[in-house]
Amino acid sequence: MRGGWLILSILLSWSLRVSAFEPQAGTFRATESCPAGVGIQRLQDTVFIEVGHLYPLMGFNRKEGEYVQIRLLGRHPEGRWVQRRCGVIDPLATPSAPIKGPQGLLLALSWQPAFCDTHPGKSECKNRLSDRFDASHFVLHGLWPEPRSLEYCKTSPTEKGLDNAKAWMSLPPVILKESIRERLNKLMPGSLSGLDRHEWVRHGRCYSDDPERFFEVALTYLGAINASSFERHFRDHLGAVLAADSLRLAFEESFGSGAGRALELICVPFKGQWLYSEVRIHLKGTSSDPALFSDSLDREYVAQKGCEQGLVEPMVPGRMTP
Repeated sequence: MRGGWLILSILLSWSLRVSAFEPQAGTFRATESCPAGVGIQRLQDTVFIEVGHLYPLMGFNRKEGEYVQIRLLGRHPEGRWVQRRCGVIDPLATPSAPIKGPQGLLLALSWQPAFCDTHPGKSECKNRLSDRFDASHFVLHGLWPEPRSLEYCKTSPTEKGLDNAKAWMSLPPVILKESIRERLNKLMPGSLSGLDRHEWVRHGRCYSDDPERFFEVALTYLGAINASSFERHFRDHLGAVLAADSLRLAFEESFGSGAGRALELICVPFKGQWLYSEVRIHLKGTSSDPALFSDSLDREYVAQKGCEQGLVEPMVPGRMTP
């Protein structure tokens, strides 16, 4: 009989907690090192939150409850419970008017050898190897909903402040399933410096509430470019100076007449030479099907002229920072 009452008590307690759960999006900044348990009654677990860290907030045990559920990194991606007194809650901003969907997208891709020449202190630039993927392929910088004024949707004041201060590694980590995370780490090397966190906070939430969908779409678009003859033209001319018109022609050979209007070419100065550092591609739709990439290009857009010619910089292994 005693065992039956115990089971009933556990079930009742669990039922009350489930029904009383109060979802809340935002962040939780730890002010104390407190235990984070898989359940409210299991806070004696050996996992602790770290003072100063920002964690994605999932909700409360009940309205105005004394426990919050947060997401952790690494081996503990599931929700964990901590006492509310152990941190500061910063809810996501609620817009005064419904957020309008993007009218288009701007795909920004980096040419990493040039980026690392001008940002040698970045974590992703500290071991520059000529046989690495980013030595000879475009990598993801970002996918920006247009108009460009559409940014920081559902972002907390703390997140926006950290982002503006470029303290990207202090932003909450982007929680992705392992397969997407592995692809992103390879195809967006800037993730080592928190670029993925920055892009999600500033741009991603204006595209989707789901970070996996946002980054899968961006990586699919990147795949369409890296599978094109435009990318091969770039790669086949490592160390050469190319006119911008020749690159637009190669882009149109890949994606059809008028496609070059959607292409912006960005250069940076380095040791007396202009280097191609980034390409930006204007898209009129939001389809992520690589077979439809050509149809998504905004051929009526007239992109900024950008640089007239530049060097396609190879990855130089000798340029390494300690």
